[in-house]
Amino acid sequence: MMNACEKKELVVMPAGLQISPQAAGLGALITIRGNGLNKIQKVLFGSSVAIFNPVYNTDSVFLLRVPNEANFGSQKITLINAGGDATMATIDFKVLQPKPVVIDVQPRASSAGELVTITGTNFTGKGFSPELEVKIGSNVAEIVSKDKEKLVVKMPAGPGGLVTVTTGNINIGGGTYESTIEVASEKVFHMIADFDGGGSSDKSYWYTYGDVDGPWTTSNTEPAQKLGKFMKMTNLKGTTKNGYVGASHDDAIVYDLSQVTTEGAAVRMDVNNNGKKGTTLLIAFTDKDGGNWNKTIKCDWDGWQPVTVRLSEFNFWYGTKKGDKIDAKRISKISIGFDAYKDIPSELNIDNIRLIKY
Repeated sequence: MMNACEKKELVVMPAGLQISPQAAGLGALITIRGNGLNKIQKVLFGSSVAIFNPVYNTDSVFLLRVPNEANFGSQKITLINAGGDATMATIDFKVLQPKPVVIDVQPRASSAGELVTITGTNFTGKGFSPELEVKIGSNVAEIVSKDKEKLVVKMPAGPGGLVTVTTGNINIGGGTYESTIEVASEKVFHMIADFDGGGSSDKSYWYTYGDVDGPWTTSNTEPAQKLGKFMKMTNLKGTTKNGYVGASHDDAIVYDLSQVTTEGAAVRMDVNNNGKKGTTLLIAFTDKDGGNWNKTIKCDWDGWQPVTVRLSEFNFWYGTKKGDKIDAKRISKISIGFDAYKDIPSELNIDNIRLIKY
């Protein structure tokens, strides 16, 4: 009787490895060439496992993508075949950090020291280089908080300018993204009302109209004030009896606006919904001919936030004068109120209503 013997398949160590490209970003397709690649069972980028399809691989060519969980920077790619650790091989590779992208910046006009929020992508992430710099114009902005898609910075002193974000370093990629978004240094040329004595802050200059829940008042205790006192309004909940609600100031604009251009001016105010995140703010301007222009803003944030609206963004509403854009030189009245407020608890706390220029 003869003993049968089973022939074992020889598993060799991958050899003669070459990689192309030698550096790439997350998700990039890379090619490894060499010998003994058709028995690869596991691939590691550092400690991160890569996913690959063996159907596309041969003994001399191996295709795979950089895993999204990989750390950035220089590291070893480890190829482990059917022979386990005894027949594994490594090759050098560099995972590049992606370049940042700026999508939006708010507000578009700000005073030195105020918070500016930058939204985008690739600001931070696992293994990111700690280098991160934000400039507004030529001045560096102090970073208050950061995550992958949002940066909060303090507006630096100076004239403002384009927002740029720089991440990473020359060793692992990243780069500088110069946005086309400009943040202006706020220049107040007329304070309409700050409710602490600046501008027309006395209640006798203002009157309420429509579905207001009681007379509006100024307060310095509820909620925590932006700067001292402020104007507070609440709508009559569950009704649109009059179809409008707010406060208006016929003589709010007492400044000479003859030199103001619509394209270079904006209205700005500090707004708090006092926890009523369904609140929609309505800002309306009336000109000397009775024409009306308006803009609505959804107030769904927490606490006090500056709201800036360029005059060119106001839409014609109703009145005797027809037109597409307001003439900043002819503004005579401002109204602050609610929009779409039926069955929606709404509250407006307003302070520092001012006209600014860029």
